[in-house]
Amino acid sequence: MSVAFLCREGPVARYIAHALHARGRLDVIVVERGRGARRRKLEREWARTAWWRAPLFALDLVALAAYGRLWARHVATEMKLDPALAGFPVGIPVHVVEDANDAGCLRVLTEAEPDVLVVLGTSILGPPILDVPKEVALNIHGGIVPRYRNVHSEVWAVLDDDLDNVGTSILHLGEGIDRGAIALQGRVKGARTFLALRWLNVELSARLICDALDRHEAGTLPREAQDSTQAGFYRTPGFRDLLRLSHTRLPPRADDSVA
Repeated sequence: MSVAFLCREGPVARYIAHALHARGRLDVIVVERGRGARRRKLEREWARTAWWRAPLFALDLVALAAYGRLWARHVATEMKLDPALAGFPVGIPVHVVEDANDAGCLRVLTEAEPDVLVVLGTSILGPPILDVPKEVALNIHGGIVPRYRNVHSEVWAVLDDDLDNVGTSILHLGEGIDRGAIALQGRVKGARTFLALRWLNVELSARLICDALDRHEAGTLPREAQDSTQAGFYRTPGFRDLLRLSHTRLPPRADDSVA
């Protein structure tokens, strides 16, 4: 069973790539730069912003960038014990494309002829890409659906005081944002800080996607439709949300674990 991994560049993608490689579940990596997609998203949000909200919009961007740097520093600390994690697995072809939906990405994936496509954090994919894998396309979503769709699910679960729904969903990938049928889910239990909680979720994501591939090969991978009546959709957090998060204290637990 051949597996292609389509992702945005970053330490989490590298960590999951190494987990897949360690299980013999990785044949090719395609990395989306995504600069155009990020620019278009920023332009859309700016166009919807009233002039008098412009200073807050700028403050939101600064706060999000600071949060991103803090998270990157935490991830670097967690990963520095294994120097190999500084890059993608050696010996696995890595192709860099500008957009996950462009002709270059389609050409690379078509030539790879994967049985399974594993996706992490890319632009919303359209039918040409979704039609490439011979068997299944799976999305790694760091949130519990249908309640927590879209980005930064851990942030919103913590702000909602909904710690029982911090976790990862492996989804059968389809059109739309995190609407696919559920293959596997797992929840994170126990962490002393938010960044530790989020890192536990990264580790859980790696285990779940490897388990999902094993179960797919065995023909036992579930496909459970989401309950649309329970659906929630969350925007990108801004300054006020991240300020609330910085003052949120997680309840003490005996140990860090996942279920």
